[in-house]
Amino acid sequence: MIKTEPVIRNSYGEKLDTWVESPEVVKANVVLVHGFGTSKHESLKYFDDIATSLVGDGFRVIRFDLSGYGKSEGDPVGVCYSKHIGDLQSVLNFVTANFHEKVFILAQSMGCFVTALTLPTGVDRILMTGIPNANPQFIVDRFSKRYGSKTGGKIDIEGISLLPRSSGEIQQIGSQFWADILALDPIDQVTKLSNLTKLKIIHWNQDEVLGKDYLEDYDKINTLESVWLDGDHSVSRPADRANFIKIMLEYFNQK
Repeated sequence: MIKTEPVIRNSYGEKLDTWVESPEVVKANVVLVHGFGTSKHESLKYFDDIATSLVGDGFRVIRFDLSGYGKSEGDPVGVCYSKHIGDLQSVLNFVTANFHEKVFILAQSMGCFVTALTLPTGVDRILMTGIPNANPQFIVDRFSKRYGSKTGGKIDIEGISLLPRSSGEIQQIGSQFWADILALDPIDQVTKLSNLTKLKIIHWNQDEVLGKDYLEDYDKINTLESVWLDGDHSVSRPADRANFIKIMLEYFNQK
C-alpha cells in the first residue's frame, strides 16, 4: 500500500487534511466522507477498517477531514453543510484531475447529506451508511435531547451551541449548521442524487444515534436500493462490521 498526503484546499483556501491510500494495481477510486464531529478515521476506526479492506481488494481510497474537523483547517464553529459541500467538491476535483479510474463515494451519517447536497457528477456509484432521519426538525430535536441534557451542553439554533463529546471536549457550532439542516428536504435531495448515479443506502437495525424514525421514508424512493442490516451507528460489533465490509466490496465490484 502506498500512502500520500496531497495538498488540497477548499474554496476558502483552507487545507483539507487528506490521505490517498493506493494498492499497486487500482480498480477504482473510493472517496470516504465522514460524519458529524468525527474525522477521516470515523468513530471506533470505522473508516480505518473500511480503507484497509478496500485497498486490500484493489481500490484506491481517498479520505479527508472536512474543514473544521480533525487536522483540516477551518473554524469548528463554522462547520455546516453549505461549507462542507465545497470541501467534498474540492476533493472530487483533485481525484478526477489526477486519476483516470472510476470514482465511487462511501458516505457515513451526516456525510450522506453532504454528498447529497453536493450532487456530484462523474461518480459511478455511491454507498451511504447511517443516513440521518428524513425529517429535519426531528434531527434538531434529537440533537437537543442527546446533547442539551448533558452537563455543559446547550442547543441554541440562533447562536452558539455547546455539545459535550465523549472525549470530554465541548464542541461549539454556529447557527448556520442548524439553518442548513432545517432548509434541507432530505427525500427530494437524495432522489435527485439517485437520478445522477447508482445509489445504495444501508440502515442499521440497532442504530442508537438515529433510532428508526423517518428512515423508512428513504425506502420509498424507487430509484435507489435501500437495505436494513444488523449494526449500530458505528457498526461496532465485529460480526456486523465484517458483514458490512463483505457487502460493500460486492457493491463496488459490481460490473
